[in-house]
Amino acid sequence: MSFRLYSLCIALLVLALASLVTLINLRLEGTSQPLEIASLSREPAPPLPMAGSPTDVAASPPASISLQQAIAINTARPDSSAPKPAAKAFKASLLDADRARAITCLAVAAVYEAGGGQSDQQAVMQVILNRVRHPAYPKTICGVVFQGSERSTGCQFTFTCDGSMLRWKPSAKTLQQAKTLASAMMDYRVDARVGLATHYHTNWVLPAWSPKLDKITSVATHIFLRWNGYWGKPAAFRGRHAGAEPAIPMLSGFDVSHSPATAADEVSPVMPTTSTAPVPQTATASTATTSLARPPVLIRITALQPLNQPGRWALDAVRQCEGKAECRVIGWQDPTQAPVDLTATSLAGSPPDFVYVQILRNRVQQAYWDCRIWPKSATGRCIGSTGDLLNSLGMVAG
Repeated sequence: MSFRLYSLCIALLVLALASLVTLINLRLEGTSQPLEIASLSREPAPPLPMAGSPTDVAASPPASISLQQAIAINTARPDSSAPKPAAKAFKASLLDADRARAITCLAVAAVYEAGGGQSDQQAVMQVILNRVRHPAYPKTICGVVFQGSERSTGCQFTFTCDGSMLRWKPSAKTLQQAKTLASAMMDYRVDARVGLATHYHTNWVLPAWSPKLDKITSVATHIFLRWNGYWGKPAAFRGRHAGAEPAIPMLSGFDVSHSPATAADEVSPVMPTTSTAPVPQTATASTATTSLARPPVLIRITALQPLNQPGRWALDAVRQCEGKAECRVIGWQDPTQAPVDLTATSLAGSPPDFVYVQILRNRVQQAYWDCRIWPKSATGRCIGSTGDLLNSLGMVAG
């Protein structure tokens, strides 16, 4: 190429660039905004939807329709046509007690929610792990499972607030199988069937929030759903585990990792004191300690909620005894019937409606109630004679 031809090419290139700059300036004339060739910034996430939120679920009872109607409506509802990506493997980095607690929470939830079938359990476990990653929920596995369990209704997982764990317990084999599956789900296993589901319900109920979410699929009798739009897409599932799992006292009978560290209580049990404070006349719990016979143990007198069932009373008792190596709760539906001093004579004249005994060193967390009024359950026991009652309370007749 000659020097003249080379110079001409350079001149044409410079002219083309100058023309492009002029064109850009003309297009931007009258505006102060810079030219945006491409934007790499991420758009802000929209507000979390109210429908299906933990608050909404707690406040929204299922529709008042028959079981047959609910099944028909749920069966006729088609799956969403939107893409259904699978969740990423959870890959938990928990160790020692934290891992054991998480495995127990995940396994127990799956057994009580889905029964003994591992295919059904796996789907429930995936929802729990999905929630840990979602900003609408706690950042621990146990936190997700027991969210709202302090309420008598409206908990996120029904078994945590309806007394199920005191009415029935799985066999050691069933629980161990569920724990093995939970360990795999926390590490590498993914249930692609339910994708990024954050919700599910049985097909014989129709929660108010259900039609507002995308239906992903059905597994056995459970329908799995997710939020539509941004909050049901992979970008929303970026939350990280908090790094430590809370101990749940009501799970101490399922795994020792959930037993509270109460060495001091076992060395120096609560000594008895004499209290003349009356049992409260409202339906709330009292923590008054009554005078006791030997051996010294803590007994809490409680006014029971009359509209509740023994399973609910038992859960309340577990919370009252939280952190205590040895504790008893004794309650009456009519608080005026509670004697000021607990003796063989006073208990024979005014027997309680409910008793709860917790002795963690013996792995005992047992509820008793009046089986003449409420039927005996698989794990509940009947209040027996006055002598049996004194023994269960750690008292001696005299």
